[in-house]
Amino acid sequence: MRRRRILLILGGAAVAVLAVALFVVTRQDQPVPDAPWLVATDGHVDEVYECADDPAVKEHWEFLPDPPTGLTITMVTDATPEDLDRVVGCVRNAVKGTGVNVEILTNPTP
Repeated sequence: MRRRRILLILGGAAVAVLAVALFVVTRQDQPVPDAPWLVATDGHVDEVYECADDPAVKEHWEFLPDPPTGLTITMVTDATPEDLDRVVGCVRNAVKGTGVNVEILTNPTP
């Protein structure tokens, strides 16, 4: 009986730790830097190009060599936080399940 109680306690603790770990790992919120913004990926996913067609995107470029190893999207200088959310959401959907990370940066040369 005592062994069973210990196993239940350990099992419950393991489930709680796993739930916290999954929350931390899957949380995509990050502090948003000041505008103007760059949206960068650390890997290449073809579907990201559709996100660059957004009217709040000024330009985009890839890091070489061939094949490209990442993409940076430059937002227009008067982009709103809603514009940024829309473009970042598009990029995150495009890279979902690929292991490619998305980062929001301040553009040093708007």
